[in-house]
Amino acid sequence: GGGGVGEASLSDLLFSQDTLPELPDAYQAFQQGVSRQLARQRPRLGEELLVEALQRQMDEGAADAGAHRHVLAALAPWVAALHLPHIAAAGRAERLLKSLYFVTYFRRRAASRD
Repeated sequence: GGGGVGEASLSDLLFSQDTLPELPDAYQAFQQGVSRQLARQRPRLGEELLVEALQRQMDEGAADAGAHRHVLAALAPWVAALHLPHIAAAGRAERLLKSLYFVTYFRRRAASRD
C-alpha cells in the first residue's frame, strides 16, 4: 500500500518558495505533484486512467485549450510510467496507442483553429 497525500507534501508543493505562488500556478503544481505521486504509488491504474482521460480529451466541447493542457501535463507521469511491452504482450496496446495518437491529432487540430 502507499500513503495518501499528507500535509507535509502538500505544503512542500504549495509553499516551496519564499513567496506564495499565484493560485492557478499553485493549483496546477498541486495537480501535477499528486499525479506524479499517484503514478508512482498506483502504477497498475495507469493504462485505464490514460485511456479514459485521453478519450475525454478528444471531446470537442469538454473544456478550453488551457484546461486540456493542464490535464495533459498531469497525465505525463502516467505516460512515463507505462511499460508498453507488457501491455502489448497482453494484447491491449492498440487501444492505448490509438488514444495517444488521436488525442495528439485532435488537440493539434484544435490548437491550429485557436
